[in-house]
Amino acid sequence: MASQANRPRDRIAQLASELVRFRRHRERLLPDGVAGEPAWDLLLILLADKDSVRYSISGLCRSACMSFTTALRWTRVLEQCRLVELTADPHHANRIYVEISDHGEALARACIEIISLE
Repeated sequence: MASQANRPRDRIAQLASELVRFRRHRERLLPDGVAGEPAWDLLLILLADKDSVRYSISGLCRSACMSFTTALRWTRVLEQCRLVELTADPHHANRIYVEISDHGEALARACIEIISLE
């Protein structure tokens, strides 16, 4: 059985990664605030890196190029919608890990599938 690092990425995860890169390029070209969709950015990153990266909220905010407070606020919204799951780090009292839930992954994949069909 292949390790997570050696396992090939599936097509939807690859598309999620490409969407993240596209959004970063778009943000550099457009004026501040025009390209913002924080919740979607967080879901895309969590889906794209699901098998390779375990994100803390601070790590996720850096990857999403957003402030900690914005990442925390939207992570809580996503949690309330059951799209992500939060887990406390048993070794670090102030660290919370964020993972895309099965429900969140299914919905994000469905959205990306629609995009890829158009």
